Amino acid sequence: MKQNFEMKGQFIDLPSGFSHKWRHPSKGKVQLGVVRVQLRLLKLIKVNQACFGLKIWELVDYGNEIAVRTTSSSWLLVHDVKLKDAQNVFVLAFHPNNGDAIFMVRDHRQVYLYVIGEEKYEEIGEFPYENYDDNVKERAAGYLNVFTNMQPSWPSPVHDALIPFI
Repeated sequence: MKQNFEMKGQFIDLPSGFSHKWRHPSKGKVQLGVVRVQLRLLKLIKVNQACFGLKIWELVDYGNEIAVRTTSSSWLLVHDVKLKDAQNVFVLAFHPNNGDAIFMVRDHRQVYLYVIGEEKYEEIGEFPYENYDDNVKERAAGYLNVFTNMQPSWPSPVHDALIPFI
């Protein structure tokens, strides 16, 4: 018996202004992540020795219908900033609940929470590199990728209507 299988999916174009021209890893980084259940796309590109450009787009999603049919783009640019006085900066992940914050590594070792718009870096930790040579220390942070996965709290709260039966 042959089963019918219907494949569902949709290709989503990259945001306008994303640019396909740079391909060298030292020129920038692309990161996907989720913030408050919305897919985001980040591009970090080196402008010069002490400045990076940071752009973040959010996928416009209306349930089953992505906004491709209603707008010219399915991506909304939510941040477009310059990170000044920044050398050796790498993006680790999006903050899962704060759309204006990302986790970054600076100077190959320190982990920061960066609040976009306020240009505020808060050091929250560092990598334990004591046992590694300088080559590993300089390159490791650039190859890290973190995808934040939010799980519902456990145990799940009990709905009020069920309390009399417990």
